[in-house]
Amino acid sequence: MSGVGRWRVVSVLGLAVAAGCGAPSASEPDATASTAQAVAQLHTTVASARATRSDAAALPEQTALAHERTTASGASLYAALPGRAARTVLHQQVNEAENLFFTEEGRLFVSGVEDIYEIERAADGTYTKTDHFDGDCVVEGIVRRQSYLYGVCWTLQPDLSTRAFLIAGELTDDPDFRIIAELDKDVVPNGMTVDPEGRVYVTYTTSVGQIVRLTFAEPLALKSKELWVSQLPNVNGIKYLDGALYVTLLSEALMGQFVRIAVRADGSAGKPETLYERWFAVLDDVLPFEDGFVISDFLKGTLIFWSRERGAYAETPAGTFFGPTSLAQGKPPMFDERQLIVAEKGNFLIRDETRGDLLSAYRLP
Repeated sequence: MSGVGRWRVVSVLGLAVAAGCGAPSASEPDATASTAQAVAQLHTTVASARATRSDAAALPEQTALAHERTTASGASLYAALPGRAARTVLHQQVNEAENLFFTEEGRLFVSGVEDIYEIERAADGTYTKTDHFDGDCVVEGIVRRQSYLYGVCWTLQPDLSTRAFLIAGELTDDPDFRIIAELDKDVVPNGMTVDPEGRVYVTYTTSVGQIVRLTFAEPLALKSKELWVSQLPNVNGIKYLDGALYVTLLSEALMGQFVRIAVRADGSAGKPETLYERWFAVLDDVLPFEDGFVISDFLKGTLIFWSRERGAYAETPAGTFFGPTSLAQGKPPMFDERQLIVAEKGNFLIRDETRGDLLSAYRLP
């Protein structure tokens, strides 16, 4: 999720108002006029929603989830997940922790603000970070394609417009990541994923919501950029799996949604299929896991376990994490597959040296 972009300004401010909370930090970039209009629209939507709803706990989805947990007790290891007792903080200074991924060899990279860090475990068991990107550009999504890391970043211009860029670098022992192409203007590039053909998909997190597809002439040379699909409001996290893209959205009605979009045989986008939704939620990253997915809820600070057969069958307790923005399943040699590695950005309302800007590991039962 774009942490310092206009997307976060819009989504979290609107949700904070819904919860009766305060305004965002003055340290965040100013919004553009279009964003201000979006915020005003969110205020109107929130006011309407609050007038028709007495308690979020009574919403049908949340009631159904609670019922399923009760009736399915004992049917799964995840029927009653632990909270912070199962969470270990690995590093406390990953500023604006945004996205992460493991290489096949188990190397861990994390993006945050204007940095791309490699996380390594020292001999004493502590974890260190090494920055491999030296650019004045806010880094969001990162992904591996072949033996290269790709990322997206953006800059805020004096007229409050934005410019988006593509980053790349070979995954050597001491990688050097740099900007290789400009993408678009007035967008906030966000999540990234890659398909078996090596095409990279990037979400543009705006009220319109777009996914662009990138193809390459060679590893450090962009061949083409095309608009793959649009009209996906505030599209955010994205993962490719088995011929489809799985993405998270935030509707104008403040409904967090988890959606599947098939990649057709001709490469075009199929019709979006909503798999799961929740009121007043900022669903962020998605991780293929067992027979389904793990979805992070940025605002509630939880991980949701979902499968097509069972729906949302388990969730960590509220507040287990501080604004979880990205997650990955652990890999040796530093971790094992029963650990989920989580980037915790924190949010506008809770952000200090212990509640945000963190990298943590969550131990599954």
